[in-house]
Amino acid sequence: MTGPIRPAAPGQGEERSPYAGRWVARLRGRVVGHGGTPQQALRAAQVRRFKEVPEIRYMPPQTPLQFPPLLDEVRNVLPEDIPAYLVGGAVRDAALGRAIHDLDFAVASGGLRLARRVADSLHAHFYPLDRERDTGRVVIIQPDNSRLVLDFASFRGP
Repeated sequence: MTGPIRPAAPGQGEERSPYAGRWVARLRGRVVGHGGTPQQALRAAQVRRFKEVPEIRYMPPQTPLQFPPLLDEVRNVLPEDIPAYLVGGAVRDAALGRAIHDLDFAVASGGLRLARRVADSLHAHFYPLDRERDTGRVVIIQPDNSRLVLDFASFRGP
């Protein structure tokens, strides 16, 4: 049995916590265990405090999610009436504070057409990845010769 599991309340000074982005177990306001999951934090606390029931709390990241400026350029090209969702590894990497090397978008339909539109607007390369599944790729060569890849895939399920 565990205590309540909840995110830390904003404005309590916890934004500067060394536990940012982790789960912590707290007793009487003191951190007694931490981990990458609520279960790990609870187990860490139970090593020393096995008779007490700690509060398990997620400590939010110290900074908001950071995406490359290219995302704003892509947003400006996308039609306003077609929702596009950023999905995949870029979302995970932003949450973990890692560098982002590719952007994956999911759209209701027209993934190939949208990829072509973005490539033309950004003066980038366009490749149809899968015509049957309406998926296209945009490759942008940076000044340092590194590549940024943007994939546009149409929904596959209902």
